[in-house]
Amino acid sequence: MNWEYKAGGTHLFGWLVLVFFGFSCSTQSFDGMLLVAVQPTNTSGLTVLGENGYVAGSKIVAIHPESPNANPIELTNDFFAATAPELSYDGKRMLFSAQKSVSDKWQIWEMTLSGLQAQQLSHFTEDCISPVYLPGDRFVFSSFLKNDTVKNSFAVFQGKLDGSQIQQVSYDPQNHTALSVLKDGRVLSITQQVYPLVGDDKFMVMRPDGTKLELFCAHNEMEIFRSSAHETNDGKIVFVSENGNTKKSDLVSVDYNMPFHSRNVLSPELAGDFLFVRPGQNGQLLTSYLSESAQEFQLYSYDVEMHVLTEIWQYEEFDVLDALFIQAFERPRNLPSEVNSSEETGLLMCQDINFSGLESMAIDDKQKAQKIEIIGTEGSLGKVNVESDGSFYLKVDANLPFRIQTLSAEGEVIKGPGSWYYIRPNERRACVGCHTGTEISPFNQQPVSVRKDPVLIPVQKTLNK
Repeated sequence: MNWEYKAGGTHLFGWLVLVFFGFSCSTQSFDGMLLVAVQPTNTSGLTVLGENGYVAGSKIVAIHPESPNANPIELTNDFFAATAPELSYDGKRMLFSAQKSVSDKWQIWEMTLSGLQAQQLSHFTEDCISPVYLPGDRFVFSSFLKNDTVKNSFAVFQGKLDGSQIQQVSYDPQNHTALSVLKDGRVLSITQQVYPLVGDDKFMVMRPDGTKLELFCAHNEMEIFRSSAHETNDGKIVFVSENGNTKKSDLVSVDYNMPFHSRNVLSPELAGDFLFVRPGQNGQLLTSYLSESAQEFQLYSYDVEMHVLTEIWQYEEFDVLDALFIQAFERPRNLPSEVNSSEETGLLMCQDINFSGLESMAIDDKQKAQKIEIIGTEGSLGKVNVESDGSFYLKVDANLPFRIQTLSAEGEVIKGPGSWYYIRPNERRACVGCHTGTEISPFNQQPVSVRKDPVLIPVQKTLNK
């Protein structure tokens, strides 16, 4: 009897230990650890979306930086593939993109780090990537689309964190991928034109509702942006850039206030390659680096001032794609939206099409543009005469992609066509001039064009009134 009692007690004790252990694992704190996305080093023969991480066998793990030899905690065991982790502002939840099974498209999921419970947020028929949290319990991501508006490209969507109210917010034939959110609340993306010709990489920003799309920075034509860009606490935007000629990649920064004129290579003396970079702790950067003697991209901390790399962690037969500390961080601004879905148009005003860059307006009258042509994905949307001061004022169909080129009085092209843009319902936009960039202040004068009704685009609408 005593033996049986003790045996029963032993089994009961063992059961309690297992229950306690299981409870501890499901509620353990990940504070101070790192979320790390990895992919198999040899990805040949695997289906790739064209972006690092979106391959079979990719996964998200948690590691402790002070215990690099300990086994990582795998967070996405229930998924065929998972990548692109992003933390909520309180550091308690994670957005990521994943394939539940091999035949699934990539979709957006959210996981609580306390219980590792995952909920699917997107249910699209095409791939969804690059999820990022927004203020107000919302999130933003990219999804592949095929239609006459965006052609074949990744458009930007946003929605609520319960998976409801998901809506498209970008409407141009350009890929918007590798999203991040600046402290000012705008969404920053790597953008590449896909139609009519494939263009170069550039960083563009927009509000979360898709309004105010504009160029943030672009450099030489052969530059390829290999990672999303992230803002540091000292006002720098850091990213990985690859030289299209040499194929060498570097850590690069630009100033938030002067992104066009502040490009700085942070890793000039390092001969290896990089895959990502993010702000780390104590002013240092987290990065993935492949030295000339290594087999895998390993996780490092980088001291910008001393130009010193310190190894944090390596995972045999896996490349480190991304990493971020699990901790609370400052929430970006919650920008209000001017979009009104009941409206069918938006407004666009330009002060002077003959003003370009930092040049003065003192050019010969014979060289000045007298007209503009608005060009859509299927051809011309109309030509408009500009006013005597070079200004124009348009009412444009909402969510209609267009480009603008300037014309002489005889109809010859002077500049353009420029980049793709669109106007969201009820959006009001203004620009200083033609290809002036975002660092030029407007003139302190009222354009002649706004003293009249706006010209309707497509122009054919005017004839129907």
